Parts: sequence; structure tokens; C-alpha cells
Amino acid sequence: GLPAALVAPWLEQVVKLDSAEVWTPPTVRTLDAELEPLLLAKAAQFGVPTEWITRLSRADPERKQLLRVRSTVAHSDAARKLSPGDMFLAANGRPVTCFADLEEMLLTEPGKEGG
Repeated sequence: GLPAALVAPWLEQVVKLDSAEVWTPPTVRTLDAELEPLLLAKAAQFGVPTEWITRLSRADPERKQLLRVRSTVAHSDAARKLSPGDMFLAANGRPVTCFADLEEMLLTEPGKEGG
């Protein structure tokens, strides 16, 4: 399923359709990358420094994971900046341990639209 926070702007626009003369779709921001969770114990085997394993474990002691890039959209900014196997440790200075962390960043942080 999709998180409600991602769908809410679209639903708000649909509700306003009756009174709007012109419909403007909400901005959609994406990473243009497919990510997968990776347990911190496995991440350590791939060379993630102990300091980061500790920091990520403290940030989310229940999951004890990070996100790894599985693939990117061809010819996208993500494809130029990320490679399969890259690991997200933090975004905008905050540890990233799950998809919700990145979704929150995409919803709340100013930045360039995906596409």
C-alpha cells in the first residue's frame, strides 16, 4: 500500500475539483531508485563502519537495518549518482533505517522534484 501522507495531497485536489476551474496535480517527488532493506549485521560484512552500525542501531533498535540501492531508473539523476549496492546511511543529516524515513524526507524537505 501507499502511505496516507503520500496520497493525501492528491485526495485534497480531487475534493476541490468541483469548485476548481483548472486542476493542478500535486508535485510528485521520487528518488528514481529501487531500494531494499539490509540487516545491519549483513551491512557490517559489506564494510559499513562500526560507528555507522552503532548509530543506525540506536536510531532504530527494533529494525536494525539500513536501505541499499537495488537499481535506478535509467538516465535519471539517481542513475548518475547512485549505483546498485550503495547504502543509504543518512539523508539531510538524519539516519535512514527504513522506507518511512526517506518518505518523510521527500515530503518535508525542500528539494528538486523527481522525474
